[in-house]
Amino acid sequence: MIHFCTYFDRNYLTRAVALHQSLVRHSPPFTLWALCLDEDAYQAVSALNVESLRPLRLTDLEQADPALLDAKKNRSTVEYYFTLSPALPWFLLARMPDIDSITYLDSDLLFYSSPQPVFDELARGSVVIVPHRYPPHLLELAKYGTYNVALLTFRNDAAGRAVLSHWREQCLAWCYDRVEDGKFADQGYLDSWPALPGVRVIEHLGVDLAPWNFMQYDIDVKADPPTVNGQPLVFYHFQGFKAVGPGLWDLGIDGYGRMSARITSRLYGGYLKELRSATGAIRARAPAIHRASSLRFPRYGWRRVILRVLRRQIMVSPKSFRL
Repeated sequence: MIHFCTYFDRNYLTRAVALHQSLVRHSPPFTLWALCLDEDAYQAVSALNVESLRPLRLTDLEQADPALLDAKKNRSTVEYYFTLSPALPWFLLARMPDIDSITYLDSDLLFYSSPQPVFDELARGSVVIVPHRYPPHLLELAKYGTYNVALLTFRNDAAGRAVLSHWREQCLAWCYDRVEDGKFADQGYLDSWPALPGVRVIEHLGVDLAPWNFMQYDIDVKADPPTVNGQPLVFYHFQGFKAVGPGLWDLGIDGYGRMSARITSRLYGGYLKELRSATGAIRARAPAIHRASSLRFPRYGWRRVILRVLRRQIMVSPKSFRL
């Protein structure tokens, strides 16, 4: 049994459900532990009543790890969420000491093929991390960290627990949404990990294809699954993807590079379908929560929207739906 974990609030609920549905299609038997950051998210996941999607309340984690409440007093909401990144897998390893490993996933990922390449890498170590793989024109972004907190796997052995424990202590002490003395949120700390015992940097190019690295690869979206330089796409990271108006979706690639219409249609068009499917599941099982959810759009002027549409940075969808 593979154990994954993620966290999200009501705003990312549909993304988390879409992530789970993609794992159902492509992963060996698994459990996705879902840390729900508000009651709406918890009630919705509970109502779905799926054995492989197991909800946890934030208060459960805070009661088990009181140091989080002290950290909560001196950081913003998003900074506190960053602080939870190591606390959640640490909590799960303590709660289930017999499991082999725990894999943290950002909730805005979608799997296109088996996650097995990650565990193949883990077989040669105790911790797996994934690089951002910035192209030359984006190397300045390395100040935010060479490695991406999108996927992290920790084996339940001495080396894996040591890395995770130290990361938790670091984030409790300092975890802010700014670059300072080589640190950035929960992510900058990973820069030193490759020198630690048991840490493996994943080499598979299909792991964590993302807005900041897609432009340097040969992506075949006609293949099933799509391929990245001939390797199967394991998951794509839909960071920054959001609704900006009825039927208008910002791809989140502004400042990174232009994406072909072919790739946009396959990846982002496909992701919209997955979000619609997740929305339907939530509406069927938790209609009150779905009706109560608000749809807020960023303040985008129409001139800005039109310019981004022309640059293929905004996708126009014929259907609008409540996330």
